[in-house]
Amino acid sequence: MSVKILGGIAKGTIIDVPSEDGVRPTSVLLKKKPFDSFQQYNDSLFVDLCAGSGAVGLEALSRGARKVILVEKNKKFIGVIRKNSDRAIARFISAGELAPAVEFVNSDIISWLAHFKSDYLLSEERDNVTVFFDPPYQQHDLYKNVLEFFLLGGWFKGLFWVESDSKKGPSEIFWKGFSIEPDKVFSQGDSCIFCYNMG
Repeated sequence: MSVKILGGIAKGTIIDVPSEDGVRPTSVLLKKKPFDSFQQYNDSLFVDLCAGSGAVGLEALSRGARKVILVEKNKKFIGVIRKNSDRAIARFISAGELAPAVEFVNSDIISWLAHFKSDYLLSEERDNVTVFFDPPYQQHDLYKNVLEFFLLGGWFKGLFWVESDSKKGPSEIFWKGFSIEPDKVFSQGDSCIFCYNMG
């Protein structure tokens, strides 16, 4: 199975999706909506948590992000992500552009987040960061831990995007448990992306 990058310098680049149970790429129509809405990614940092194929992070790269961090627990998927990244970067080189920065992280999400928070708080560009979180929909405990990490405490000032599903993801009561409302919600079928502007 494969998908394509939808916009930017690497538009049309084929992104291979790991052929294992439980791998669910963000649908093309759903992915398109927040990217077309926010538009501007120049010089931003984009973090793709539970990266899978890396499709969402590489979409941000194609559209101008200065750096993309792709975090994936499954070591087998990192190899697929690297190949997808190489294809995207080749488009930059063929267009006469500098190769953008991509960091591959093979780690459990929770273990990596403390490291990310430390680096983020030292950064001078704390309002120019987008974090996309798209775990397997059934992992409700992971949703809880990661949302509490980003939405509570007032330390994060960037954009936080979360993909979920009305049937398989956390219930409506779960989302109402957070006092912070998303600025935008994009839906496609049963799936949606909640976009929080924490700045």
